[in-house]
Amino acid sequence: MVSFLDLNEDIICFHIVPYLDEVDIQSLFLTCKDLYLSLNQSIVWQEMFKKAFKDDNVPFSIYYKWPQLYKIRKDCKLLTFGNNGNSRLGWFFAPGDQSIEVLERDHNRRLIKPVELEFGKKRIADVAAGGYTFCVLTTGGDLYFTGRNWHGMTGLSQPGPSSRDYHFARESPSTYQPGRCVNKAEVPPGVKINQIGCGRSHFIGFDTHNQRLFTWDSMGRLKKGVELALYFDDNNKITNEILMIRAGWSFSTCLVHNVGIVVWNRRENLKQVDGEYGPVRATVSVIDGTSTILDYIVLDSFLIYLTDNGDLYKVKLSGDFGSRIGSGKLLKEFQEYVDRHSQQVGKRPRFVRLSGSFDQFSAITNDDQVLFGNRQSDHPKIYKELQHNSVISIAVGDYHYLALNKKGELYSWGRESHKNGCLGLGKLTDALSREGVREDGADIVVEHPIRVPIEGQVLAIAAGGWQSAALVHEN
Repeated sequence: MVSFLDLNEDIICFHIVPYLDEVDIQSLFLTCKDLYLSLNQSIVWQEMFKKAFKDDNVPFSIYYKWPQLYKIRKDCKLLTFGNNGNSRLGWFFAPGDQSIEVLERDHNRRLIKPVELEFGKKRIADVAAGGYTFCVLTTGGDLYFTGRNWHGMTGLSQPGPSSRDYHFARESPSTYQPGRCVNKAEVPPGVKINQIGCGRSHFIGFDTHNQRLFTWDSMGRLKKGVELALYFDDNNKITNEILMIRAGWSFSTCLVHNVGIVVWNRRENLKQVDGEYGPVRATVSVIDGTSTILDYIVLDSFLIYLTDNGDLYKVKLSGDFGSRIGSGKLLKEFQEYVDRHSQQVGKRPRFVRLSGSFDQFSAITNDDQVLFGNRQSDHPKIYKELQHNSVISIAVGDYHYLALNKKGELYSWGRESHKNGCLGLGKLTDALSREGVREDGADIVVEHPIRVPIEGQVLAIAAGGWQSAALVHEN
């Protein structure tokens, strides 16, 4: 009889490991010395990293040193900074807290340094920022949100139902004492969320393995998600595999295999027959020409998608959606700019990464160019400090920006509303002493990217509303 140990090393690493969970791979490492030696390959460590963490932004210059990257990433800590309205940074600060600087003008508060938000022994797989919260996903598939609510008391005009399911098991508000302010999102037993997306005042989560999609969009149901069943306008249910999810400013989307990007801004109400979590129906619109795209982002009233050959397209989304939405407009000026400024010889530069929020977006090329755009204009904006600086990730809030490069260095710029600390520049006097930093009424303005003084190497970033976050590994 052939035992597991008799299998060829290539069979184990290339044909068995891809079908195992990260925890199962770790268990195999601990089984015996022979298996440890067989598994201790770069391809196996890469698989473990991909299964545990969001891997679209791999930092540092160690793309082929997956064991080191995996070990660094699992030991990182989460820092949050900026406006703490409704405790969105994950903390309910006590009076006189040393992390807070009280400013004379209007008694505004400024966070003088990023504050660590602990999750015990749980490892963080991904962090997404909404308008009023952070969503934190652990490697075990648990989903948390920071603050006393994720909707900012905005009224939630979209994307949920008009009644907001108030009739259905409305949750009583929690009481909070000074200290950590984080809530665990609730899903049915057996569900493990492994993709998340945040809009302005709602968020969505997806169980990739079981193909179950959930939305949090009811003010009376802060913790319990509502499961969605997606339908075309002709009443046919979507059964194709969902590949990606993205939450927009006031609507939600999925990328569906052999269909393309589907969009919805309303769902049906929960009913007693649906049970506590649904599923309930959401009717989607399909964006033409998006069945084979590489990536996309969703913002306020528009989205940007990236094709397999590296082209950027913009799609306007406003009002009520029809059953079909036309294909996007090619952003020619973006491609023309990178063609003119490419440092590659004999190769056409391609866009490979997108990010954005509200009405601002960024696109990064494979030859290290970083371009910015917005809802109103198709002309790219350039910051010379970011060009050919090994930038791997951009995060965008309402009015501020973060950038991360391969060295783990963090940069920030933009407008810091009411001097709230979302740029991470420390005490007010320290911030204003930096070159290029100025006051503008109640705000701070930084016209160009400057280095943020964070100890350690930054591995991932998030920004939304008036707040920022960074996953950091201490040296």
